[in-house]
Amino acid sequence: MGFEDFVKLKVGKAEYAKINEKHRKRMMLDFDVQVKRSFSGQDEKKRSVELRDVEDNVKEEIIDESVMLSA
Repeated sequence: MGFEDFVKLKVGKAEYAKINEKHRKRMMLDFDVQVKRSFSGQDEKKRSVELRDVEDNVKEEIIDESVMLSA
């Protein structure tokens, strides 16, 4: 649930509310599989998680409906 709170802070509550429930579930699954499970604490690779239905925000590193995360 920490990732979900992180996304809410990044995009804002109003923008987060626009995300379709199906897309929210996919976002959480992608985070769990692609980012969380691959985290080793030793690499500085950036990974992205798809944020469908969210407007781009370069300042928050949200580009093409994806958010960039450091793993």
